[in-house]
Amino acid sequence: MIIVSGCPRSGTSLMMRCMHEVFGKDKIHGAKFPNEDQYTVKRGEDESDEQFRIRQYLVDKRKPANADEIFKNTMDMNPNGFWECQWSVRGIAYAFPFADELEKIENESEEDLSVCKIVSQGLIASDPRYISKIVYMLRHPRAVAKSQERLRRGPSYTDESGNLINMSDEVTIHTPEMFISVTAMAARWRLKYPEVPFVVVKFDDMVEDPDATLARVGDFVGKDMSPARPMVNKKLRRSLPEDIDSDLWEDAEYVYDKFEAGEYQEIIDYLSDRKRASNRAAMSWFCPRTGRGTNEAMCKICMSNPVTRDNFIKSADDASIDWMNEPCPYECGFNMDMEKHLTIEESTRCNFWLPEHAWKED
Repeated sequence: MIIVSGCPRSGTSLMMRCMHEVFGKDKIHGAKFPNEDQYTVKRGEDESDEQFRIRQYLVDKRKPANADEIFKNTMDMNPNGFWECQWSVRGIAYAFPFADELEKIENESEEDLSVCKIVSQGLIASDPRYISKIVYMLRHPRAVAKSQERLRRGPSYTDESGNLINMSDEVTIHTPEMFISVTAMAARWRLKYPEVPFVVVKFDDMVEDPDATLARVGDFVGKDMSPARPMVNKKLRRSLPEDIDSDLWEDAEYVYDKFEAGEYQEIIDYLSDRKRASNRAAMSWFCPRTGRGTNEAMCKICMSNPVTRDNFIKSADDASIDWMNEPCPYECGFNMDMEKHLTIEESTRCNFWLPEHAWKED
């Protein structure tokens, strides 16, 4: 089976539409809009009225009030379809309910391969015995994040009266964490299974020079991909890179460059450094002063913002926490920028939550 993979919002759906055009619907695993049938119950041949009704009842109970709006927003993101199936996110591996289908996939001939979309986080969980080739879509992390933001916005918020609010002009939420995480997963899979034929296709190349890009893909999959040319147009590039402050862009762009170059071990080595911004952003720990979990971003705010600190003190007092006799874990070891960390005793004695020891930003 040929796998179309990549970080979500990197052009995997576009490539699947091209594959659908060339290979035909019968060779594609997945539906154009998988969530269209999510709340539709099909009656089984031997199913009684009671069995059918209870299944429909349970599906209706789980259906969100704004399901139609959600589906409409999904169609807006990919009006030509997603072509996803049960393996697209979870990955493909042996499971008894799909045993017959998996056996058929495993025994496909080179001339009769089917096609399935499995995004990067699903690829890491996939068994290579079901995979003959991989077409991996790669898109700049800033554009991926912007596209993901557009997908996450949409009319999914309501006001006090229950009316839907379109937040698309109200918030900026895109960040590179997802790109870094799932691309690192794909790099690990490549290092583990280097024998699986693999080609990287840049989304920008696909949009800017579709003829040459499709020809390269065609050489790889053994098909003439030119009939898919009408599927590609420059209007597909709706989410352009944007300057948004984040400590993680350096890591994201390093991962992007190294993955394009096929230097997968360099990605793993780079991200194994605990001082990298992506690792620091993912770390969390318990704060004995607040009695809650915390992270680097929150600790920096606590140190520099007296209003936030006062709120923490009030909450700690309300919870009867003896915060005056507790250390700050951040200055005792979790602050990667400190050359010498305080001891537990020093942090407790010089508690910066107390006015006389208040931490002040330089």
